[in-house]
Amino acid sequence: MNARHSIAAIALLSTTSLATADVRLPGMFSDSMVLQRDAKLPIWGWAQPGEEITVAVAGQKVATTADKDGNWRVTLSPLKADGKPQEMIVSGKKDRIIFKDVLVGEVWLCGGQSNMQMGVRDCFNSWDEVAAANFPQIRMFHAT
Repeated sequence: MNARHSIAAIALLSTTSLATADVRLPGMFSDSMVLQRDAKLPIWGWAQPGEEITVAVAGQKVATTADKDGNWRVTLSPLKADGKPQEMIVSGKKDRIIFKDVLVGEVWLCGGQSNMQMGVRDCFNSWDEVAAANFPQIRMFHAT
């Protein structure tokens, strides 16, 4: 797997709190995320050492066991984009984390100049355009 797929495998809109769960994932895994289509998808996190973890999404179910340090990772087979929101369920011995409104599609990674900080709302006539927009399948994750 190349770096592009590794970095761009997951994009999301919001953050899910997992502070009380034994099974945990990085903050980039969340409700309303987008999984990159047509690429192997790494899903990883932490759990109790030796705990069995299962990840299920889009008809796939993959299991692994957390290592002695509590790290775990699975790789999902490539998924096809279909525009239908799905759930991704990550299960451990005691925990079940459900990510809702997950799409499979294109993930774009943007980075660079400080002028990329300028949001759409800072542009001419943006308030009217944003108010009239209806594109629920476009998601944005802003990493700081």
